[in-house]
Amino acid sequence: MNKTLNYSIKACFVLALSIVASASTMLPTGDYASLAIDARNGEFYGWAVNYASYAEADNRALEECRKRGGNCHVVLNFKGGSGVYVVEEGNPYLYGWGVGANKTEAENIAMAEARAQGGSKLLVRVWGCNETPTVQDTVYQALPYKGVFGFYFIKSDDDKKCFITRAYYMPGAAQLSGEKWVFTSDAETRMTPQAQKFLDAVEDNLYGYLGDLKDKVITQHDLDWNGMNEVEITNHTLNYDSVAERKTIIENSIQRIKESMKNSGYEVVEVPI
Repeated sequence: MNKTLNYSIKACFVLALSIVASASTMLPTGDYASLAIDARNGEFYGWAVNYASYAEADNRALEECRKRGGNCHVVLNFKGGSGVYVVEEGNPYLYGWGVGANKTEAENIAMAEARAQGGSKLLVRVWGCNETPTVQDTVYQALPYKGVFGFYFIKSDDDKKCFITRAYYMPGAAQLSGEKWVFTSDAETRMTPQAQKFLDAVEDNLYGYLGDLKDKVITQHDLDWNGMNEVEITNHTLNYDSVAERKTIIENSIQRIKESMKNSGYEVVEVPI
């Protein structure tokens, strides 16, 4: 090998080492992480791990989220450990996140959180681990919008049947106004598809497929339509971080309705939607 070629190889090797060293110094190092999302569309998200402070991680997560086009807010901070963010396939209004000692533990928590809201086809959108595997701190930030748990029920006096279904109005159905949660201007739009799906299922159960006669037959039957949700039951439940706590409020109300109907001689039919 001639000297010129040998020197060229050495020069390239030194240059490559300097590029690797330079790149490595640019990578964030630390134990702080943040997740930012658009509460009304979970496909807009930003992620940051291994930063030196929450402030730096927040800035990076918000920057990444806004690049995707979202109206973004930081929803999760954690120091140490791993984090995972999941979104329901085809439904950006349903998502969850989790923090654990490793990816598997964090993913299990994120999946459980999303499944509790009705998720079934969940995809991991992003995950990452800080330098220290032990979770030292976790902070769940308050969202400006939230989804609302509720239920519908329809009572048919003619048939002595009571139909009931659980509902989840996707994130964006409620917003914080001062210290009180209220429905957003488009909340009804978000609720209507579930309500219609439930009504169709009830009508099919009672009358079978009606086709063009549907409207005529329905007007001849007295269906007592009602329902409740977290905003109507008690506002402060929306401030609970735990989905399980919030769902318990609704489940207790459902059980009271079912017991009341059974005691009145009605058959209770649960309708999944």
